[in-house]
Amino acid sequence: MTERRMAAWIFVLFAAIYGMTARGYLSSYDYHDRLLLTRAMVEGGTLEIEGGVRSYAGSNGASYSIYDPGESVLLIPFYVAGRTVAEFAQLGPTELVEQAACSLLFPLATALSVALLFLVFRESTGAGRRRSFFLSCVYGLCTIAWPYSKWHAVQSIETVFLLAALLCLVLRAGPRPFRAGCFVAAGVLCRSSLLVAVPALVWLAWSRGGWKRALQFVGPLVPAALGLLAYNHLRFGHPMALGYGSWIAQFSTPWLVGISGLLLSPGRGFLFFVPTVWLLPWAWKRFRSEHSSLAIVVVGISLGYLLFYGRFEAWYGTESWGPRYLVPLLPITLLPLAALSTVARRWLVAVAFVGVVFQVPPLVASPSLYFRSLDRLAAAGEVVDPIYDIRQSPLVLHWREALDLLTDSPGQGGPAFGDVAGEIEAGHHQLVRALPNFWFFYAKALGVSVGWVTGLMLLVAAVGSGAFWMIERSFRLDQDGDHVP
Repeated sequence: MTERRMAAWIFVLFAAIYGMTARGYLSSYDYHDRLLLTRAMVEGGTLEIEGGVRSYAGSNGASYSIYDPGESVLLIPFYVAGRTVAEFAQLGPTELVEQAACSLLFPLATALSVALLFLVFRESTGAGRRRSFFLSCVYGLCTIAWPYSKWHAVQSIETVFLLAALLCLVLRAGPRPFRAGCFVAAGVLCRSSLLVAVPALVWLAWSRGGWKRALQFVGPLVPAALGLLAYNHLRFGHPMALGYGSWIAQFSTPWLVGISGLLLSPGRGFLFFVPTVWLLPWAWKRFRSEHSSLAIVVVGISLGYLLFYGRFEAWYGTESWGPRYLVPLLPITLLPLAALSTVARRWLVAVAFVGVVFQVPPLVASPSLYFRSLDRLAAAGEVVDPIYDIRQSPLVLHWREALDLLTDSPGQGGPAFGDVAGEIEAGHHQLVRALPNFWFFYAKALGVSVGWVTGLMLLVAAVGSGAFWMIERSFRLDQDGDHVP
């Protein structure tokens, strides 16, 4: 089995895993606004939106989304599919079906990032198939990548484009810098902060082919950047303006506060939520010795994100599970672990198990329940500090909601279900608070028949099982010497 085919089966396996644990709805005002832009592009061929919670009144009097447009473009095929299914099967409310379809973008994007990471391991570190697959599984199942596959954060899409660009630059057959630049340009249109990774990637392109390769990489970024500047001018009246406010106001946090919080705070710290980094000291020396260029890229990209978001006013990511803005660093910081010694790899298994346990609360219970618990603490007169007080960290406090939902009978939420139609108009709904945070509970509560829900679950399970069998078969063939490179 070729490497690309192996990666394709890994994608199918994780698409099934994430599909089984998906939420089935868009989770915040932010993503409802992105859906409104998608709808405006599909239905009216315009960038103007109506009814957005965080819409911005442009200089021409129209309303615009404050978010980068790339993600809304990626949602178009999902939106069209959802609307088509709703009309054909006469499901409703139609918007909930559209939301369910659009929400599939995020588990599929995260599954793609797992497959891309496998290829990056194979192309850049020389790790064997089994080790590359295991480390990719650690990323996909033992880090906050799994919760964010269902939380609907643009960082999962940002990660895909970053890994795709990195893969193009580390190919053993020779780098593809122009293609890498195209991936970064597409990522920048979804999340402009991806630009912080550009210096390290430019250096990698230069190190593998000189200035010609570096310029080929930068080429596609120019029209993407100009497009964003033009879009900003259309929306905000100035190409450098932000929907959230001025640059000076948005980047006012002292670096010591922001970076230490992103790394060490119990409520958002990378070292708390991503235990795989605990093993980096045991892998780094050998990794740097064997892959010096890749080590520079790992450091460069990591510093770029830390320096950028460490200065950001809301470095903690508001409502998030751990360091949301550092999700693209999850696969990057795993690359050195390919150099772990045989003894240290045993510790990796233990750390991976800890990582899986850490991800249980946001997989089971809606994160909004955790923040509602904080509101109750504040109403009771307690000092609320979910960032630095370990007792109020989501790693501690969110277990309560998860255990309550697992022990209570789902579907007995009573008034918590609320008026679904009214909540759609407000851009969100509270139905999910009464249910375990999985699409099959949600769909059943909305009236989808048990037969359809069960059939879809069996189909997803069958697809995942088939993909796992193909991967395991590939390992058996490798062991028997029948592998065809």
